[in-house]
Amino acid sequence: MRIATAAVVALAGLVGAFAPTDHVSADGWPCGVAGAQLLRESRTAVVAKRAYQSGRVEARYYGCLRSTGRPVVVTEYLRYEEGDVREVWDDSIRINGRFVLVVTTWCLGECGLPRIGVHDLRSGQRVKAFDARGLPEPLFLTSRGAVVYADADADDTLLYVADAAGHRRVASGSEQDLPLKSVRIRGNRLQWRFRGSEQSLQLR
Repeated sequence: MRIATAAVVALAGLVGAFAPTDHVSADGWPCGVAGAQLLRESRTAVVAKRAYQSGRVEARYYGCLRSTGRPVVVTEYLRYEEGDVREVWDDSIRINGRFVLVVTTWCLGECGLPRIGVHDLRSGQRVKAFDARGLPEPLFLTSRGAVVYADADADDTLLYVADAAGHRRVASGSEQDLPLKSVRIRGNRLQWRFRGSEQSLQLR
């Protein structure tokens, strides 16, 4: 029930992420990367995926601002001969303002903890990289690059934040006390409801 609920919330967030596609480069390729396919777009930025047929890099992911079209590599799908794979969760990509969030995980037999990375497309730099504490669903990204997620694997609602103050748990409770559907972002403020009372936290 917990995972199903989280999946519904995550899907609802993804619906708004898909808009009518258009290319941002005069040569007809998203971010100007030949052979790339558009994955996500917003009013400010685009994420594209370029697949490869040989070598350990099976796909490379690019982000770019619409204002510049300059491609920034935000992650890669890797496969090594010994079977080690770094997977990229395409459905978990988020865009907000100049920031792009990607989720990856290393797998060899079993997969490790999901790793969350945030890139600033203006500077071209990765500004956050950390292991999620569980399955991050739903998953939010603010216009300042802060990350908010709940652990969909937990029996209770465990709410985590990663911003300028660090990666930490900020709220927890049973699903009745802290309903997952009450978690939302308003600008750079996280809001949720606990036992019927509205709670909030200004993200840094």
